[in-house]
Amino acid sequence: MINPSPKLGPFKSLRVVMAGYGPLGQGLLKGLLTEAISTDALDVVAVVPWVFDTDADGQDIDTPRHTDGPEGGMAALARAAGVPVWSLDALNSLNGYTFIEQLMAHQVDVVLVGSWGEILKPHVLNLPGCVFVNCHPALLPRHRGPNPYTAAIRDNDSHSGITFHLMDEGIDTGPVLWQSAVEIEGHQTGGQLRLRCAQLAQTQVAAFLHTLATQGIEPVDQDRLQASQPPSYDKAPGWADGQIDWTQPPEVVLRHIRALDPWVPVFGRFANGLHMAVDRLALYPWGHRPDVVDSPMAARPGEVVFVNRYQAWVGSADPGWVFCAHNPRLTLPSRLPLVGEMVAMLLQCVRPYLLRPGTVLVSPLPKSGVVCNSPKDPLVSAR
Repeated sequence: MINPSPKLGPFKSLRVVMAGYGPLGQGLLKGLLTEAISTDALDVVAVVPWVFDTDADGQDIDTPRHTDGPEGGMAALARAAGVPVWSLDALNSLNGYTFIEQLMAHQVDVVLVGSWGEILKPHVLNLPGCVFVNCHPALLPRHRGPNPYTAAIRDNDSHSGITFHLMDEGIDTGPVLWQSAVEIEGHQTGGQLRLRCAQLAQTQVAAFLHTLATQGIEPVDQDRLQASQPPSYDKAPGWADGQIDWTQPPEVVLRHIRALDPWVPVFGRFANGLHMAVDRLALYPWGHRPDVVDSPMAARPGEVVFVNRYQAWVGSADPGWVFCAHNPRLTLPSRLPLVGEMVAMLLQCVRPYLLRPGTVLVSPLPKSGVVCNSPKDPLVSAR
C-alpha cells in the first residue's frame, strides 16, 4: 500500500444505506443491524437489495429474482428489523438520479456495498457529503473482481479475508480503509470460503464503522506494483472451467475442484466430445487397492485403468497416485438438461464402450500461472 489519501472521518453520527445481496451482503447487514441496536451513533437509513435473491441462511444465488418481496434475502432481514427497503425496481439503478435524490433527502453519510451487479459512475461516487464503501471478500489488491473465492483456493493462498475500501471508477481498485484476514483451511471449498468471509464481514463491520465514526481512518492507496502481478483480476468461473486437466499435478486438480465447488460441476472429456460427470474425485496412492490397479507405471494422465458401476479409476500426472471418480456417468457436452429418457438410455448403452480400461480422457489446453506447492495427502478428496 502507498500514498495515503486524506483522512476520512470522524463523524458525530453515521447515517448508512446498505446495498448488496447474497451471503456477504446479508452478513454485513446482520452486523450493521446489531451495531445499530447497541449504539445511537449509527442509523441504518435503508437497505437496497440487488435483484438476486438468496435464502436467509445464505444459500447460493442461481437465478435472478426480485428481493423486494415479503420473504427471503436482504429484504426480509431489513423488514424484520424495521428498516425501510428501497426497491431497485423503483430506483432503477444506483447510478440513477432517484437514488441520488433519496441519499440527499435522508442526509446519508455512507453507502455500504456488499456484492453488487453494476459499476457505479463518477456522478454518484463524487456526491458531496456521502462516501461509498465496498466490502470485497479478498485481501486487496490480490484477487480483484467477482471470483475471489475460487481464485484464492485455486492459487493455494494460505489466507483470504475482507477489505473495506473506498469505491472509485475501477473494479475493487479504491483506497483501502480496513482489512481482516482468515486462514484458508486445507479442504475448504469455494462455497465454504464464501460463507466464512461473510461471517468475517458480519463480525468486522461494527469495529470498522465504530473506528470510522470515532477516530476516522486514513485511506491507503492500493499498491499498483502488487496489483499488476497476475492474477490481478479474476473473472467468475464458467461452465467450461469444470473440465479436469489430468496433466496437472494431482494436488492442483483437487484444489481446482474444491475451488469450483459448488458453482461449477466438474467433468472429464472424451475425445469424441462426450463428458464423464462425477460426484467426487479422490486421490489414492498406487497399491491402496491392489485388486483394482496393479500396473502404476503404465497409466498415462487421464487414462482409465479400472471401471465398475460406481467408480472409475484414472491415472494422474504423478505415477505414484491414482484418481478414483465416484459415480461416473456420461453426459452431453451442453449446459442444457438431457431431453427425454431416450437420450439418457442411449448414453448408458454406449458407456461400456467409452468408459473402459485404456480409454484416455483428454485435457484442456494448458493455462499458465498455476501455482503448485502443497503436499499431497493420502486419501485426500475433493467435492
